[in-house]
Amino acid sequence: MTGTALLEVAWTDPVTGCDRFGGIDRDYLKPGDELRPPEAWLDVPAEVLVPAAISYCVDADNQAKIGAKLIVEAANLPVTPDAEELLDARGIRVLPDFVANSATSSWWWTLFGDVDADAEEAFGKVRARMRALVTSMFEVATLDGLSLRAAALQLSENNIEARFG
Repeated sequence: MTGTALLEVAWTDPVTGCDRFGGIDRDYLKPGDELRPPEAWLDVPAEVLVPAAISYCVDADNQAKIGAKLIVEAANLPVTPDAEELLDARGIRVLPDFVANSATSSWWWTLFGDVDADAEEAFGKVRARMRALVTSMFEVATLDGLSLRAAALQLSENNIEARFG
């Protein structure tokens, strides 16, 4: 038995059924739930895959298991460059981590007075900015035949050039 398994038994959130590390307490599985090995998360049927915890977890060796059409990198660098190239060749788009996580900087809006300390206003601004950013990124990628990462980098360079010359 591993240390993690001991910790799973020792502490469980009664609402989520997860231990403090996010592991699933098997006692909370319902009839019909399927217990799969940890590496099986890649081939779960889904339209969008969101690796959100571990860097480099999608690599050239395991990317072929993915059936989702879009990967949103919520973790830092979860998809290796080699895997991203192979996924792109298969028509699977990867929304880069620096775009997916850019809303985390939105607290600056409150700090500098751009947004009041109001959750609805803050979420509304984040939603509008992220929609505009992601829409622009997909448009550039589609029109110029680029990956989403290359389109995001191009948009960043254009924004820097427009702002600072």
